[in-house]
Amino acid sequence: MNERTAKQNFSTMGLSLFVFLIVVSALQIGISAVVQAVSPADEYPSWAFWLVNFVPMYCVGLPLCYFMMKKVPAEDLVETTTFTAGRWFKFLILSFFVMVIGNLIGTAVAALFSLVGINSNATVDTLMSQTSWVGIIVLAIIGPIVEEFIFRKWLIDRMHVYGGSVAVVTSALMFGLFHGNFAQFFYAFFLGLVWGYVYYKTGKVIYSALMHMTINFCGGVIAPWLISGLDLTDPAALAASPKYIGYMVYEVIVIVLAIVGLVFFIRGRKSIAFAEERLQLPKEDEKKTPWCNVGMMLFLIGCLALFVVGLVGSYIANAMA
Repeated sequence: MNERTAKQNFSTMGLSLFVFLIVVSALQIGISAVVQAVSPADEYPSWAFWLVNFVPMYCVGLPLCYFMMKKVPAEDLVETTTFTAGRWFKFLILSFFVMVIGNLIGTAVAALFSLVGINSNATVDTLMSQTSWVGIIVLAIIGPIVEEFIFRKWLIDRMHVYGGSVAVVTSALMFGLFHGNFAQFFYAFFLGLVWGYVYYKTGKVIYSALMHMTINFCGGVIAPWLISGLDLTDPAALAASPKYIGYMVYEVIVIVLAIVGLVFFIRGRKSIAFAEERLQLPKEDEKKTPWCNVGMMLFLIGCLALFVVGLVGSYIANAMA
């Protein structure tokens, strides 16, 4: 195996996503400035939020990313098993488990940042406040499909030749970093591990995409709708609110699913296995080769810059409030 070629391939994949970040961010800033200039003062229409944030991604960034990434040859996966409905559902429940764990870690990190006046959940709060039908379609359908093609199919098809575990872990870490904030990083990384493994074992992106849609619909549509419009500082009103009662039922269901998912993980962890790949990296190179190259380091720097910008912006906003 030519280590130089492997690093070049990982660099190309990292560079494609770095360019995606740079181009999309520049377009978002430019379009946002135009929308604010033509909109009435203190009025930012809901449709404009989605126009600014997602049209640059899907209409410009996505094709550009694929054009660059396809320079790295994709190979058929070694394993292409078919999931029964029961096995797919087990992995969906496992997704709820890792989502809850990731959310707990994210909440703990947010609590630490809040001590110095930084709201690390600001990006997610803004996203969840957009409840239009356009937002629901983007969050629960378009977004999951696009992200599964990028971070599961496009990346794993090109990475797995260097090792199944390398492909799953690297793509999951890139998926988490790509979200650009601490609130989403942890659960996105853990979910990326589950969905990456599902794709690696089956070669069918529809399995992970349906899981992704389900998780996004529950966490990004159902939960915000149930809690929207409620005064969380009025216990008496909350106790009499059908929506709040529904929200509490939802929370209980998620916790139960997470516990069942933990049981599935404990019982099935020993069966986690990866096939021997054609250009399998030596153990000592599994971390160095994917990340110690120009493209992946630029991607990492770009993502960390998004983290920092979000935190600084939140700090400034709180200081000026």
